[in-house]
Amino acid sequence: MDEWSRVRDLAPDTDVAAADIAAARRQLTAQIARAPGAVRARNPRTNRTAIAVAVAIVAVIATSAVLITQWMPRPAPQLNSGRLDLSQPLLEQVPDGSYLRIATTTESAYVAELPTGDGDETRLADGYLRIRSTSTAYVPTSGGAWLFGWPEEPAEVIERSGPDAQALIDGRGWRTEPTIYRSTDSPVVDPQWLADLPTDPDGILVAYAERFGMRDPGAPVEPDTAIEPYMATMLASWLITDAAWLLAAPSQREDLLETVRSVDDVTVTERGDTILVEFSGMSSSTATIDAASLLPLRGTSVAEPVVTGRSTADLPPDTWSTEITIVEAAPAPRHPDDDEFTARCNGTTIPGSAFGSGARPDELDADGRAALSADGVPALNPEEWFLVSQTADTVVLMSFELHAEARTRGPIPSGLPGPTHELLTLSREDGQWRLAEWESCVLEQVREGFDNADVELDPAFALTPDTTELHFLVTERACNSGQSAEGRIELVEKAEFEDAVEVYLAIRPPGGPAECQGNPPAPFVVELDEPLGDRRISDLTYMEIRTLRE
Repeated sequence: MDEWSRVRDLAPDTDVAAADIAAARRQLTAQIARAPGAVRARNPRTNRTAIAVAVAIVAVIATSAVLITQWMPRPAPQLNSGRLDLSQPLLEQVPDGSYLRIATTTESAYVAELPTGDGDETRLADGYLRIRSTSTAYVPTSGGAWLFGWPEEPAEVIERSGPDAQALIDGRGWRTEPTIYRSTDSPVVDPQWLADLPTDPDGILVAYAERFGMRDPGAPVEPDTAIEPYMATMLASWLITDAAWLLAAPSQREDLLETVRSVDDVTVTERGDTILVEFSGMSSSTATIDAASLLPLRGTSVAEPVVTGRSTADLPPDTWSTEITIVEAAPAPRHPDDDEFTARCNGTTIPGSAFGSGARPDELDADGRAALSADGVPALNPEEWFLVSQTADTVVLMSFELHAEARTRGPIPSGLPGPTHELLTLSREDGQWRLAEWESCVLEQVREGFDNADVELDPAFALTPDTTELHFLVTERACNSGQSAEGRIELVEKAEFEDAVEVYLAIRPPGGPAECQGNPPAPFVVELDEPLGDRRISDLTYMEIRTLRE
């Protein structure tokens, strides 16, 4: 069984043909490769759900459920006079400390399923919305991480069609909250990779296959491992809209255009001041290239009819165009969940912004770099560590990887296999930086207005398949003069699934002075929506789900 067979698990009542799944798989693969460099999976809940989400997307496509706009090429630039001479290498014209800003505007059709009012039944909306969204990339002159706005500003509805258009707007599925994030992953371009780019079409296609993760870097190219025609067409559509084309030298742009021209299912036509590139095969799309600079100007794409029984011929094509400018500064990283998500590691609070946009060790300022060079501080892999906080005399970094060199190990609650994260604290005393602490921990969530507690099932109450109430013993960690937390315990979160019941119990702080001498457990009862059966019971206090009963 491979991962794509999970489609049938997610939609057991749907007869999905193998060809439908194969088509969905190709679309998802293409969409992932064209997406912006993956946002670092620093939110600890993201890691364990990313694969499930990807498989769910395949199920959605293959079973005819949601978005029609499945094929949207990555943007290419619109001619911009500004301070840039587009006939010359672009990044070389950017002053030190400034950024090359690539702002891409896309306009695409959005269609979704709407509830029928009969239970969970849905129907395809009669109509569509046309959505405009602008995404950005900020390319530094110094190399290293780029900043991406995906999108930088909220999307907007620019056209509505059909009687269900207002229902689509109210559904809000088309909205994407503005996010600014830092990344060193594709589509970030390694200057050395670009300098070493081959000049022949076959070599360029192999290099791009490696760039997009479709081949192992450096693997020998044998006749039976050559780029297949359908893959070559896909690669051509990607490379013409990839950021590397924008940073290429003029002679390299010629090589890239010749590579596109050499591919099957691609037609290249010179039209005076522009060059029209037309792609056919998996999807129908076009790109218009400026004949003078050999930089793409704009393009269109037509969504595949992935929704059963619905032709997309009546939908307007997706369009894109991009403006390239020089800016003196880039926006600060931000994520829509930054202000809502907070965690704790052995008592140290970790703000949500750190998970999404905390600087890597190689991105720290002068003080931060000085701290990392102190005696006893190990060489930190920039792919593993990120900045949590920094003051004049303290630098705190976190890692998702565990290392044998960690000095201390935080408490490991029952039901968890071991620590999940590490915290490295550097402090400056008498002008000298030193390694103050290197500790592992089990990351736990933090909710405003609540204190976490130690939670266990009450052994006095046996669990049977007919159980409809879960009895817990909840012990307050905070000082409370040896008194229980009875009356201040709350069910903050409960989720019931076919195979599990998950709860998050927390305590309202007592307020006022108290002695610290340990507290007795307090009973708390959670009512179930359905009898327990053989479902697992889990505690959501920690970012890794803690099992209380298998």
